[in-house]
Amino acid sequence: MKRNCLFALALAPLAFLAPFIGAREQTNEAKKASMDVKDLPRLFDPKKLDDPKAAAAAIEQLEAAFQGMRQPEAVRMLIDILRGSQMGGDSGWFGPADTRYTLKWLAARCGVDPAKGVTRDKFNGPDAWFTCLDRNKDGFITSSDLDWSKPKTGGKVSGSPPGGGPSRSVLIKGLFEGEIGSMQEGPQLEHSAPDFTLKTVDGKDSVQFSKLIGPKPVVLVLGNYTCGPFRTFCSSIEGMHERYKKDATFLMVYVREAHPTDGWKMESNTRAGVAVKQPTTLAERTAVASQFCEKLKPTMPVVVDEISDPVGHAYSGMPGRVYIIEAQGKVAYKSGRGPFGFRAGEMEQALVMALLEQRK
Repeated sequence: MKRNCLFALALAPLAFLAPFIGAREQTNEAKKASMDVKDLPRLFDPKKLDDPKAAAAAIEQLEAAFQGMRQPEAVRMLIDILRGSQMGGDSGWFGPADTRYTLKWLAARCGVDPAKGVTRDKFNGPDAWFTCLDRNKDGFITSSDLDWSKPKTGGKVSGSPPGGGPSRSVLIKGLFEGEIGSMQEGPQLEHSAPDFTLKTVDGKDSVQFSKLIGPKPVVLVLGNYTCGPFRTFCSSIEGMHERYKKDATFLMVYVREAHPTDGWKMESNTRAGVAVKQPTTLAERTAVASQFCEKLKPTMPVVVDEISDPVGHAYSGMPGRVYIIEAQGKVAYKSGRGPFGFRAGEMEQALVMALLEQRK
């Protein structure tokens, strides 16, 4: 009896605190629910946020809602835009890539101390692969060779109107509509790659993504015609496709336009002869994807996302992104969001290490 009484007394403070603990958990759950990323277009009117006071209040609201939590990428993007970001390469919401292929991974693979670097005689791969990883060509692969964290610099995106870039409301509208970024996170590193089935740009075949996984690493490229930096980046991807097509599978998914003429229009696109409205049907998107293929002549297969953007959102692939999927269907590399999250050299290094991982 005495022992039971003592046990009850010991639990009494916990019983007293339980309602407060429960209330705190409910408050946190309510806070998360009230600021769910999918609710942002409903909670914030882009036109009203052109007012600096309204923008400042929105920043406070967002930061309070996600205090102590990792902000989703779309929230970081929105806050940056509210603070006046003009989509430059140094903007904080163009996050770095996520990759399993670090120096620690490579050193373990080669059986060496990462602090000493990896020399050619310890590297179990072709000379061309070693050269790709040894960026400074000093004969050692070290952490600096694999470090692409320094942001690209730059102010306004080429083609912004004289005297300033697009208004805050135009950028926020583009974010909410999935033109300059998806509202979803996409698969994280080491998570399974979402499956999908889409038709090729010529409409003759369908590609089921899961059937490509296994024998070789898969390079998944997401992009669109009206994103000028993506068009530039495509030549680098094509070069990699030519170099590695025997060892890796490449696939491009054509996604929602970044700079349609009825959205954030870019004069640089007009000068390049790229002027299209945002497609509203799959047939219209396929027609624009055909223009893209005629102009850039990609040799990798190109499939077209459905007009509701299921793949673009599943992979957070607007306006562009690149993934490398390993043999078990897991994400081994996820680039930063385009256009300034693209680093062709970083992606090629990841692909080389994915190929190294495939070797017995």
